[in-house]
Formats: sequence, C-alpha cells, structure tokens
Amino acid sequence: MPTIHEALAAVRGETEATVAPILQALQAEGFDVDAEAGDAFCLLDVNYLRSHLNLRQLTALKAAIKSADAGTSNTAADAAGGTDMTATIRARACYSSKYAAHLVVEPPNSPPYKEAATVVGPHHVATFAHGRHENWTLGQQMQIAVHCPDADRRVLVDSTVVCIKPIQDVAILEVQRKLVPPVLDFGVSAGDKYYVHGQSTQAQADATSISHGMVVVTEPDVHSHIRGDIVAGVGDSGGGCFSVDTGKLVAMVVGSDTRTNKAILVPTAVICSILSDLSATSGAAGAAT
Repeated sequence: MPTIHEALAAVRGETEATVAPILQALQAEGFDVDAEAGDAFCLLDVNYLRSHLNLRQLTALKAAIKSADAGTSNTAADAAGGTDMTATIRARACYSSKYAAHLVVEPPNSPPYKEAATVVGPHHVATFAHGRHENWTLGQQMQIAVHCPDADRRVLVDSTVVCIKPIQDVAILEVQRKLVPPVLDFGVSAGDKYYVHGQSTQAQADATSISHGMVVVTEPDVHSHIRGDIVAGVGDSGGGCFSVDTGKLVAMVVGSDTRTNKAILVPTAVICSILSDLSATSGAAGAAT
C-alpha cells in the first residue's frame, strides 16, 4: 500500500511543490505522511482542513484518499489470494519515478538511446559497469538526467565518475545538485515483489518503462548478485528495483542470466557498502590535504 505522501504525489497534475501544503496540513493534524495510507487517512473528512487548504488542494486530497482507499481494497484482495498489484505499483511508481535517472547515448550513425540509472544518495547516482561503461575512467565527466522537483521533470546535470566496480557491475556518478534519495532496504527476502524503473522500450519514442518481478534467490553469487524471476529487458540495467510492499529501493538491475532466464540484481546492501567505502576514501583524502 502506498504512503500518504506517495498517494498525493500520484494524483495527476500534482507536483512535490503543490502537495507540500497538503502534507503540512496533514502533519499538523497528527498524520505521519511517510506511513502507509491506512484506514484513518481513507476515512478522513477533508472538510476539517478547509481553513488550511484551497479548493485545488482539497480536491487533490480527495483524489489521493480515493486512490488510497482503492489500494486498500486491492491489498485485501491480495491477502485473500489475489494477484492484482497494478494499483499499488501505479501509485508507488508515480512517486518513486523521481529516483529514476538516465544517460543519453548518441552513437555515431545510429539513433540516440537512453541508459537507466538510479539515485542512491544525496549526490550519487548508480548504474551498471559493463558494456560501453567498461571504458569509463575515474574523473570522467558526463551529463545525466535527474529529477527536478521544482518543475516535476528531468533535467540534464553534470556528473563525474567517482567509482567503478567491475566485479559487482556497479558504477557511481557524483553530481553537485542536491538529490532526494530513496529509502534503502537491506532486508530483501526470497518472494519479495518489486517493480523496476528502466529504459527497456527502446522502440518507442520514450524508452522509459515499468516492469515487475519477484526476488527468487537471495544467496549472493561470486559477484555479490542475487536473482529476480523475470528476465530483464534490454535497457533495464541500471534501473532501480523498488519494493511493491514498502516502496523502498531493494536492488538495481544489472543484466540477465541467460542460463536460467533470471534477472541479475545488485542488492542495495552492496551499493551502500560501495558508497561507504567511497565516503571513507574521500574523507581520508580530504584529511590528507
């Protein structure tokens, strides 16, 4: 089930800026906006907030309540054995899309295409390290598209390659712009359902895609990778895997295992370890100077 914040952000036409006053009003009334949109939220009478919100904001709140109430019904159906996760993924994906980034590749004599990446920290974005990324060098500069909260769209910003881990198939880019990072979940378990923000619809004008799957293997292989049940599409590498249940980032896609027809995933625990090592190295370098 989505959080109150996610339910509001999923309302069509709303942005982080337009829902901010609504969130503040709800917090003033005792709601934890980062908690699941449960019964108390679904039964909220918006008339109590008329003195705090304008007509548009009240209408957006009503839409969020209606969506959350529908999500509650779907969750109950899932608990009873149903399999329809569409409403939950749709609500969560609208919110978590701000953590999805991409690189634009313009090869000579070929149409440009996008490569997926995922925000993993206030100034860091993760992507894969195989293919053309094997030729990247530390300190290399490139542009990457990240979410701009003020305009509710992606903008190109300068980034620097600060870490390359070929074994884990992870590359880290650093940007100077302050990013809003997702909540990381290190407790991934077999059977956990996830959805992916990828770039696997390359035949379309916009390659951005949403797919979903389930974690099937949590015992890491020699590359510290785990497995998902659905083969990743071309362009999904670098895409973040977000928990259907919590909306937290649980892994990043880095490819497909052709022997078993499974997705290859890097758990967030591995990415966090890389970031910690990077921070320690940067700190030591700063102290030395």
